[in-house]
Amino acid sequence: MVLKKVFRKALTLCIVVIVTFLLAEVSFRIYNGFRPSPIFYDDSYNRFRGKPLGPDYDTKLNSGGFKDVEFTTQ
Repeated sequence: MVLKKVFRKALTLCIVVIVTFLLAEVSFRIYNGFRPSPIFYDDSYNRFRGKPLGPDYDTKLNSGGFKDVEFTTQ
């Protein structure tokens, strides 16, 4: 009888922990869609972009938002 109660409480705890981790994962992935973070892998180079022509310490970013000189298109 006591073993059955302990097993039931342990099973309930495991289910709660699994559901909590799944909801946290889904929440982090949705949040990452709006504000990308370094937690999730992304091979896009755009994740290193800043705000175009924004300040970067003692210099400014170029019109593409990168720490580079300004390039002209031909």
